[in-house]
Amino acid sequence: MMTERHLKAPTYFGLGVTIACSITASIDPATPESAPVISPERFCGIRALNRSSHVAIHNDKGADIHYELTIPFGCEQGFESDSFCYLDVILFIPQSTTNCNKPDAIQSNSETNSCGLRFYRSDIGKPKKLSVQAKFPHPNAYLSQQMILTLTTVNYLAHPFFNGYAVDKVQVTVSTDQAVINNKGCYAVCDPHMMSFDGLGYEHHLTGTFDMYIHQKNNQKIQIMTQPCFNNGQTPHCVCGVAVQAGSDVFVISTCARVLDIRFIQCGDGILREKVNEVSKTKYRVTLPSGSYVDISLVDFFLMNVHVTPSVADFNKTSGLCGSFDGNINNDRLKRPGSTDNDPNRSWMVQAKDNLFNENVVLSHWDDQYRFCTCDSQDVKPINTATCDVETKKICDVKPVFKDRCVDKKRRKRRSGNGKYKPTDEGDFHQTVKLAFVSKYRDHFNQRQHRSIKQYTEETARQDCMQLLNTTAFQKCSNVPGLDFTATINNCILDAQITGTMEWTLSHLETIKSICIQQIDTQKLPPKEDLVGITVTINGTSFSNISDENASLPLTVFTDEIFEEIQSVSCPHECSGFGICVNGSCICEKDHIGEDCSLDSTRPPDMIGIPDEGFCDLKERACKKTSVYGDNLIFENQVKCNIEPFEINVRNDILSEEKYQVTGVPQTFMEVSCPLEPSKKRSIDGGADINDIIARAYNISLSNDGLNFSEEDTFLVYDSACVTCSKTSGAIRCLKQSGLCMTDGECYGPGDKLGCYTCAVSGAGSAVWQPGPDCSKPSNDRPNSGGEQITAEYTLLLAFLAVAFGL
Repeated sequence: MMTERHLKAPTYFGLGVTIACSITASIDPATPESAPVISPERFCGIRALNRSSHVAIHNDKGADIHYELTIPFGCEQGFESDSFCYLDVILFIPQSTTNCNKPDAIQSNSETNSCGLRFYRSDIGKPKKLSVQAKFPHPNAYLSQQMILTLTTVNYLAHPFFNGYAVDKVQVTVSTDQAVINNKGCYAVCDPHMMSFDGLGYEHHLTGTFDMYIHQKNNQKIQIMTQPCFNNGQTPHCVCGVAVQAGSDVFVISTCARVLDIRFIQCGDGILREKVNEVSKTKYRVTLPSGSYVDISLVDFFLMNVHVTPSVADFNKTSGLCGSFDGNINNDRLKRPGSTDNDPNRSWMVQAKDNLFNENVVLSHWDDQYRFCTCDSQDVKPINTATCDVETKKICDVKPVFKDRCVDKKRRKRRSGNGKYKPTDEGDFHQTVKLAFVSKYRDHFNQRQHRSIKQYTEETARQDCMQLLNTTAFQKCSNVPGLDFTATINNCILDAQITGTMEWTLSHLETIKSICIQQIDTQKLPPKEDLVGITVTINGTSFSNISDENASLPLTVFTDEIFEEIQSVSCPHECSGFGICVNGSCICEKDHIGEDCSLDSTRPPDMIGIPDEGFCDLKERACKKTSVYGDNLIFENQVKCNIEPFEINVRNDILSEEKYQVTGVPQTFMEVSCPLEPSKKRSIDGGADINDIIARAYNISLSNDGLNFSEEDTFLVYDSACVTCSKTSGAIRCLKQSGLCMTDGECYGPGDKLGCYTCAVSGAGSAVWQPGPDCSKPSNDRPNSGGEQITAEYTLLLAFLAVAFGL
């Protein structure tokens, strides 16, 4: 009988061999032997069961390679269960690359969220599936390259015979062809004119929140919120909010409250944490795991244009206002399944429980089976390295913003040294954009200018639209093959007839430039140096050796030069009328500044207000900084925050501290984050800092030059566990609960200790700090949270401050 010992003998066969036994017989040694009887062949090791050693994967259509373990492996005594005993075989792709311009092979549906397969003892003789697919690159052209997949075992202490066993290699051809998304996109542009992925245009004049895009396989979605453009309750309507969801992440941009609100409503998976890119101060791009992305452009600062660019992973898998992306325009106005509403638009309105703008919406985490593992290594031999994420499309050259706002709610509080849960510095930002600031001088919001109304016919509207649209950028984009701006021009005409003005024309011009640049960027070939070993197929003709200097391509292929030529004449908002466009950048007139020349360098910022109505609860966040909204913020000069801090004691006395200035941290074009310096603590003998401060306030103003400041708004910090605060006509009033102690604005319950003091309840039910034996002075010399005992010197100081401030 052949055993493992024979395979390990000097005539070593090892694993991966096929063995058959042959036997002959004779009556006695002198008689002839019979014909040999050969046993069935037995493969010893792991083998691929696919009929061919070559498989092909294309776009999001992957391939399954089945493997079989044919012989048992040993386990340490006492550890025979599947929890401890298994054989890992890792996948290695030597040609794998992180280059975003080349197709790549990745493993999908990995049971261990890593590269390769895991065999249990019960798997002997059973096929195990290894799924691979392409991680498709940036360009549109048909690209293909060959790769070799290798499986090898890791070192296995319990059964060294299986160490370093290399399974038969499998050749894979990876190909990508993104022609299906060529010149495709779904949009909702002011006011709002809709376009489905397959090119169906229609109108959408309803107020509410709607599912714009739903991926029927991946857990990802885009919703838009619409309201009347002029806040008059009438048409036309405009998009004022966009919510992008992947797994349990939701990123929101909203101006529905007339303030630019950008935040992560939820961030349970962290999938979108680094997928938000600030393209410009008025344009943001959010990329979804499938490779789809949404561009959100602010129009007139408080309205939005929304463009969704699909990936090949969206084909035949979408629904919502963007329609069924399948090349068939006739089914793009389908109602939501199960809806009884006859209006397709209204059927996609979301119920409150599914509204992504609600931070309490219940979401499912991203399913692990939709995580994909890149199994590459720079080592000369296979090692167990894997990068697993949720993307099927490579994403490069992205500078993520708002990462600090992507914090899981579970991580926002941590147990402190005294055993209490306190908010961490993570997630230290506002909850709402509600404002309480009222300007003493003027309405600080940008108001739409009143323009004369003109009665437009279709012909006169077309003439005026084309006169304004006919810029150099429009002319160059009109010559790009495959692009048709008829729908956008018709939208301009329709808006002019409805409103009697040309005020929407600039929005339509931005739409044309955005579509033009996006489509050229999607379709252009990568640089030649990235095409080594790649075959490109264009219009049915294959091209190799494109990296050679003498390689020729069809003239219809987009190149970097064409892309840069269009970009060079595409400046944001046509420089707002205060500059000229040179090589894609605005050269601003005197006293104007900014990427679109919209900022006036001669005047200070206008205060818009502090979010959360200026309140900050220490029970919910650390309150070490605050966002401040303003208009005309010139970050090129470093916006300064002028901060005037105050303390509020238990008697509601206002105690001023020294003013200071800090440099604000830019968040958006109308939001700056102002860090707060810690308040100076009054030192008390005996090892404890005990005072009767129950809240703190900060008067904050903004400046572009450090000299001329905006009006002030007040930021009030308190702990709602033991204090209630209110602001009425600028007056602040805070009240402490009687059964709790306080110091330095923080709450303590009966029995809590601070240094040598203990919080104790007196006979009247109020709580006071009682000194312990280690305190050096009697308690009547110490201020306390009840305010019953206070030194005369301290009383005089408060009285002086009260007179000085007119209290």
